[in-house]
Order: sequence, then C-alpha cells, then structure tokens
Amino acid sequence: MKKVLVLLLIVPVIGLSQYTKKELKKLDKMELKIVNRGLDLNSTFVVYSEESSQQLIDLVEDSWETAMFSKGLDVGDYYEESQVKDTNNREMALSNSITFNGRYVFDTSTRGQIKIQDLENNNKLVASITYKRDLSWGVGFNPLIWKKEYVIEELMKSNR
Repeated sequence: MKKVLVLLLIVPVIGLSQYTKKELKKLDKMELKIVNRGLDLNSTFVVYSEESSQQLIDLVEDSWETAMFSKGLDVGDYYEESQVKDTNNREMALSNSITFNGRYVFDTSTRGQIKIQDLENNNKLVASITYKRDLSWGVGFNPLIWKKEYVIEELMKSNR
C-alpha cells in the first residue's frame, strides 16, 4: 500500500515538468539573462525585426508573435509609411516612418539580444534579454518555438 501511495505522489511531480531533460539541457546552454525594470504585461507588445529580407523578417516576427500569443500576451503590429513624391509630383523617397500599434516594441534586430522599449515613456529601454544560442528562426511546429515560449515565460516571471 505504501509503495502505491509513494508511486502516486511521484508520478504527478514527474509529469508536471513542461520540458524534457534534453530540452532543459539546451535551455541551460542558452545562458538566458533578463534585466527587467518593470513591464505592464497587460499592455500590447509589437515584435519588430530588421533582417536582410522581408521573408526573414516575416518568419522571425511571426514566430515571436506566436510564442507571445500562446503565453497570453497581447500582440500588436506596425506599419511603414513612405512619402515618395515631392510637391512637384516627382518620384523620390522623401521620408520613411514606422507606426507601432502597441505600447512596447520587442526589438529582435540584434543577434543575441532583445530590447524592449516603452513607447509611452519616450522610447525608454525597460527590459533586455540576452542569450547565447540562436532564436531567430522557427515558425509553426519548429522546435525553436518552444525556446521562444520559454524566453517569454522567463520574461513574465522576471516581472513579478
């Protein structure tokens, strides 16, 4: 009877682990470091990336948005505007601007680092995330989505 009771107590603890031993080893190698000076997790986060092509930008941004959404964060978007004609109706690039539909910009442009800026507070840096392993790729059922979800989980924990 005691063996059954001990077994019933141990099995749920083992089953609660979200990650396998192999995944935990990979997460350890990532050397994740988060500096968080206070985020409002109920606000909207906008993922932004500057990659070499629009296709790469879409892959990176979509995978981070998926990870954020799956962890319960509100995800916004952005759009770019360009003025291409002058007052004489000549074609030329006069100005470019980006409009973000959210409070925080989750900037993944720098390899190994993510910067989170507060647009409601003069674009102040409010959090940074550094890591050793590559997180740029991954979409859909790619294994790197779970790494991104882990990063978002840890960011949320650091805010408590």
